[in-house]
Amino acid sequence: MGSGNVDWNKHIEPSANIVGFDYTYLLPATVDRVPCVYVENGDVVGLDL
Repeated sequence: MGSGNVDWNKHIEPSANIVGFDYTYLLPATVDRVPCVYVENGDVVGLDL
């Protein structure tokens, strides 16, 4: 996900939707590394701006 240094506060591109998935709900890292967030269609779930 993303390319290089990802800003998790913005829409993440490229994401799995770019390669053909209609819907994605992903954990962008293993659970022992940060960020421990879920990403739905390129946006962090529950992000409070």
